[in-house]
Amino acid sequence: MDVIEDGDRALLQLSRGEELITAVEAWAQGTLLIEGGGALAEIEIEDADGERRKIGSAEALSLRGAVVEGDAILHATLLRGAQVLGGRLRSATVVFCALRAERFSGRAERSLAPASVPPRPPSVPVSAAAGGWAAAAEASTRAAAPKPRPSRPRPSESSVPLHRPKPIPTSRDRASSPSFLDEPQIEVADYVDHRQFGLCRVERVQDNGGLLLKLPTGRRKLIKLEVFVVEEPIEDPKGRRVFALAPRRRER
Repeated sequence: MDVIEDGDRALLQLSRGEELITAVEAWAQGTLLIEGGGALAEIEIEDADGERRKIGSAEALSLRGAVVEGDAILHATLLRGAQVLGGRLRSATVVFCALRAERFSGRAERSLAPASVPPRPPSVPVSAAAGGWAAAAEASTRAAAPKPRPSRPRPSESSVPLHRPKPIPTSRDRASSPSFLDEPQIEVADYVDHRQFGLCRVERVQDNGGLLLKLPTGRRKLIKLEVFVVEEPIEDPKGRRVFALAPRRRER
């Protein structure tokens, strides 16, 4: 690693074959802000759900993070072909990489919110005080008492709409309606064939009829199962159960 330092700032030029996280932590002292880019290989990133993914090689469009007490926390935005990936960088081998580091010599202090000050009681009119302490106390109590809020008039029967649209079936309807009971039941680790998103893995089945899907791009998408007709599953060449989803027609 080649380092050019200028006061609290430094430019790091990492050598090919170095392990990025290990090299930065070995050089860093104190608290540093890190940013840069380059090209990496043998990459392992972690997403917000804690799931890790290994990538052979990719362009590092952005590397940003910090080193605090010797622990480097870097987040990467990677380009692999036409696919953009991102997450916390757990390990990577340098192909070529340049980073800019800025050192902070101060110490973080927790800011304290100002204590809330209770409202001052309303002043007692002079005329009430002139009548004695009992009259003053009674006047103060009346002034501090909250004023009742005006009640809102209830809507008349004529304002209630005569026609209400039929709602989309819910998970309770699916449990009680024979047409829903006849449909196959999707479970976690099954796959669904969605017309818009493609072949997606089911990661969670919610009680309210929702499905949390992992899209082919790696993103997560929550859909409502009530608006689809679940067709009988098929087994693909990899032995996975795949359910086709067709839009459900609403009853009029």
